[in-house]
Amino acid sequence: MNNDLIVAIISALGGATITGFFSFLSQKNTNKKDIEIMEREAIMSDQQALRREMREEIRLMKEEILKWKEINLRLEEELLEWKEKYILLEAEYAQAKNKIAYLEQRVEGLSKDA
Repeated sequence: MNNDLIVAIISALGGATITGFFSFLSQKNTNKKDIEIMEREAIMSDQQALRREMREEIRLMKEEILKWKEINLRLEEELLEWKEKYILLEAEYAQAKNKIAYLEQRVEGLSKDA
């Protein structure tokens, strides 16, 4: 019975050790999976936050673009107005120059006659 008792004790200890080892591995894998799931969820949360920030940034940039388009349109209109004024002033200048030349010729003609 001594041998049988020793074999039974060894078998019980061996079985308990093997069962404990597999339980440990199983728990370790479960913990590892839980950690991986939590890491994936954290990454997904970070990605969602980044996407929200990027959408907000894009919205602000679109608003800025619209503002600058309006400014550009207003400046183009002002430029057209100034071009029209310049053309009118150029015509007035040419008329004034012609009038001066005509008056100078008359003055010279009158000076010669006098």
